[in-house]
Amino acid sequence: ELRLVRNDQYKSWSTGKPAHLDTLIFKWYGDADAMIAGFAAGEIDVATDLQDSDIPKLDAQGLTANTSAIPALLYEFLRPNWSAGPFTTEGANANTGGCSRNPVVADRGTGCPMADEAMRAAIPFAIDKNEINTRLLGNTVQIANTSISPDAWFFADQAPATFDPEKAKSILEAGGWVDSNGDGIREKNGLKAKIELCTTTRQVRIDTLSLIANWLKDVGIEAIPNPVPAANIFADYNEATNDTPCALSRSNFDLAEHAFSSSIDPLGSYFSYHSSQFEPNGANDAQVNDPGIDAAFDLVKTSVDFVAIKHAMADFQKIYVEKTVEVPLYYRKQVDLFGPRIGNFFGNPTQAGPTWNAFDWYVKG
Repeated sequence: ELRLVRNDQYKSWSTGKPAHLDTLIFKWYGDADAMIAGFAAGEIDVATDLQDSDIPKLDAQGLTANTSAIPALLYEFLRPNWSAGPFTTEGANANTGGCSRNPVVADRGTGCPMADEAMRAAIPFAIDKNEINTRLLGNTVQIANTSISPDAWFFADQAPATFDPEKAKSILEAGGWVDSNGDGIREKNGLKAKIELCTTTRQVRIDTLSLIANWLKDVGIEAIPNPVPAANIFADYNEATNDTPCALSRSNFDLAEHAFSSSIDPLGSYFSYHSSQFEPNGANDAQVNDPGIDAAFDLVKTSVDFVAIKHAMADFQKIYVEKTVEVPLYYRKQVDLFGPRIGNFFGNPTQAGPTWNAFDWYVKG
């Protein structure tokens, strides 16, 4: 646990007074279920970092009145690795490039399946987002078609990719991915359509990738789920090694499920999608490289014309869908629990998080 004590020299921006609480204690739990149990047992007054998938169990445990669930600047998505490789240990982008180095996919041949445009384009039609929402999330989320939050001033909604396995198959066929030996798995130029699906150990993500693996199998793609600790998949470039399983920063993945905060600043997306931002210079871990995207963000970076910026961001979102930069699944909520003793708790959907006004919290008498 971590204990923080009040700093009487710090004054609240809203009241001009020091924090009400003498001490704030942070406790860590192994998983969401353990944290919910700890909250129900009175061990903690606030529980954070819950997900939409937790809402039905919170309701079932009689915690509805203690639940704060507000639309957040978060979206859950599938991240295809655009890099065709090779993995390199030298140069400006050393220890990046290529794709999954997991031995479980080593027999697929030489190359990176998700670097192929047809493979990326087929994925959105091969998976059923509505089924994920209904079966795993209690029909509680809004399906996403782009990476930008609907609350952003530059949001431009895009047409959804409806569940259409036959269309996915036709895209793969047209792209040269065929099952020449009848084993149910497509191949192209000696490379099998066999990929690793990376994610964290959150149960809802494990269940999601189980569904996705089955849907991909139906269109001729063999997908092997690999849930790993969050410390692995999100390891910083300087913390990860070239063998860290599913490390996004070291290009050790094919297709990964995780969440991103959708920036309310249009320039916030520059670092994740501009081709100048490959690791270790930026956060473009998927090595997305598209001239249209670069042009849109170059304008955003240099312009002070809000109309031009909005148009550029609309161009980005259009290309994002057309080129399958990612496969957005749904917009998430900020889900927290707050106990009856805590006063002035208000959820916050931004990157500031639920402790944004902790200096105003107090214990009710």
